[in-house]
Amino acid sequence: MKWYKIIPLKMPLDDLLVWARLTQLNTSCYKTTPSTGNNQFTWLNNAPKELWTEANEIFPCLDYWGSESSTIAQEHGPRVCSVWEYHTGAELSPHIDNISGVGGYPGVTSMIIPLIGGFTTSIYTDNTCTEIADSVTYYPGNIFIMRNWEMYHSGKPLSGYRLCLHIFSESECEEQVESIFHD
Repeated sequence: MKWYKIIPLKMPLDDLLVWARLTQLNTSCYKTTPSTGNNQFTWLNNAPKELWTEANEIFPCLDYWGSESSTIAQEHGPRVCSVWEYHTGAELSPHIDNISGVGGYPGVTSMIIPLIGGFTTSIYTDNTCTEIADSVTYYPGNIFIMRNWEMYHSGKPLSGYRLCLHIFSESECEEQVESIFHD
């Protein structure tokens, strides 16, 4: 079973990097939970319309985290997108995202757009996360889509610093998301 897909980013990477840096300067920072690792920080903002259009050509994206009336939705929706920063030494700890809502999202899969730094994502043979089944490395200029709801996974930046964007799919689009992995 194919667990990921890498698609070339169409819009200019520099435009997204400027938007991400402005998001970091102008919105509240959230430290990630210990379950995903240390030295990581996120910011939430409305995705640029051009990015949102490109992302929705791949699969229907989640406009709001939680209900439209939630605090996060009111502050960061529609078109919710997270800017995710890894400082030196940060790694993504083994975990699985599930449809019941890790972090409050009900999405089916994730889309990651690297802005700075390459990253290797690994999946595990089972929930003990002791044996790696497969790994893939991707870089800025790519859109990385993975089955984060089905497989335990972890990751590691190739250099000391990483900056990326993260968008989730809608929860009711399993067939559309599944078709991505069969192209």
